[in-house]
Amino acid sequence: MRDYYDILEVSPDAEPEVIDAAYRRLEHRYHPDAYTGADAAERMRELDEAYAVLGHPTKRALYDRIRYHATGEGRQPESEAPSPRLREQQPEHRKCTLGVNKTVDLALAVACALATTLIVLLVPSVEPARVGLGLVFVLFLPGYVLVAALYPRKDDLVERLALSLGLSIAVVPLIGLALNYSPWGIRLDPILAFLTLFIVLAASVAMYRRLTLPPSEAMAIPVDLLLPKLPRLRLADRLLGLVLVLALAGLGVGGYFLATSSAGSEEFTEFYVLGPGGKAEGYPRTVDVGQEFTLILGVVNHEGEAVSYRVQSTIAGRRAASLDSLQLANKEKWETPLTLTATQPGSNQKVEFVLYRGDDDVPYRTLHLWLDVGASPPQPSVTETPRGEGTAPPRSPTPELPPPSPAVESPPPSPQPPAPSNPPEAPVPSPTPSPATPPPSTYLVQPGDTLMGIAAVFGVQFTEIAAVNGISNPNLIYPGQMLVIPGTSP
Repeated sequence: MRDYYDILEVSPDAEPEVIDAAYRRLEHRYHPDAYTGADAAERMRELDEAYAVLGHPTKRALYDRIRYHATGEGRQPESEAPSPRLREQQPEHRKCTLGVNKTVDLALAVACALATTLIVLLVPSVEPARVGLGLVFVLFLPGYVLVAALYPRKDDLVERLALSLGLSIAVVPLIGLALNYSPWGIRLDPILAFLTLFIVLAASVAMYRRLTLPPSEAMAIPVDLLLPKLPRLRLADRLLGLVLVLALAGLGVGGYFLATSSAGSEEFTEFYVLGPGGKAEGYPRTVDVGQEFTLILGVVNHEGEAVSYRVQSTIAGRRAASLDSLQLANKEKWETPLTLTATQPGSNQKVEFVLYRGDDDVPYRTLHLWLDVGASPPQPSVTETPRGEGTAPPRSPTPELPPPSPAVESPPPSPQPPAPSNPPEAPVPSPTPSPATPPPSTYLVQPGDTLMGIAAVFGVQFTEIAAVNGISNPNLIYPGQMLVIPGTSP
């Protein structure tokens, strides 16, 4: 058996710090990436085996005792039998030291990701657990499995953990950016699904790469409860470890604050407009007069109580649509498609959406878009209202004159008795009945119509149309309104 002290090139009475430094120096020298000799793997195996014994105080004491009795060299043990304290520690240490496993950390990462997804989706009421697992899920696991996939060989564990935190902060926004341009968008379910998929795939690649390496080279987590003493760590390692601990503590405090301060958070209402595809893009830019266009209007209540809302929309200052009595509970979301119609041509027309809270007349939130409306001749239509029926379908805007009344023929003269001797009197002609007064026509207002324009088409005064229909303001007519045209017939 080769002497472990010779393998590490140290003396038998070397201090632990000297053994650590020698192992690191030889590890860099004989690493397969730097040493191209045929015995590179064998040398690394011997170094790992020697350091596993000499780097552990209890194992080194046992090795020194066996070496002294076998060769008579080295430090003489204090007694031939182990001390009672050593006998008590040896069985307990053997129970704690279960060896190393190449994939146990990766399996735990995948299990934690799956557990987080299930808790967030199935148990939404457990807020502290969601926040705690969510911080680990977002800020640590993606970077850790990515580092494991990129660097499957052994390295410094503290540096690996710090790099995992930094890579997670870089990877998660990139996944969110990709989702923003996907059909799923940045929502809770797609983020959970794709982050979990990323963790599982990266962990699978890391497992495969580790299993293809020799045991002495692959990264593995020793299942050993004995931790290295602080004096054996370099100053840089101590500082890096301290920064990592403080960062994790800060994340824990921040998560607890977020979980417990939701009741005291700022009260507000989300008010937004999306394009027809449900995203903040694809808004209509150009339409024609009378052409319909659709937007998606949304309101989310974060006021901490139930609130009643009202929404009004205008196009170039003209009222286009309104929604009244929108009652939303706290954290309730309302979203619906809204179809509008441009009624007047013009460029850069302001399409404005105003949100009112309760009965307040002061706008609570406002949104606006800019729209170019191309000119298009209006297509008015005249509709008839037969007796006893509803509104008839529209027809040509030019009213038709009533057909001429048929001539009324006088009945044939009946036979007259013999004329008396007196001269005959002239017969009195029967009166011709006058035609009945025709019923008035009705007109369905089309987008872009004005009361004066309609009056000009039918040859009447717009004041007569306003009086018959009870219109106080001639400018307040709207598409779809049925007007009665006096003095005309269908």
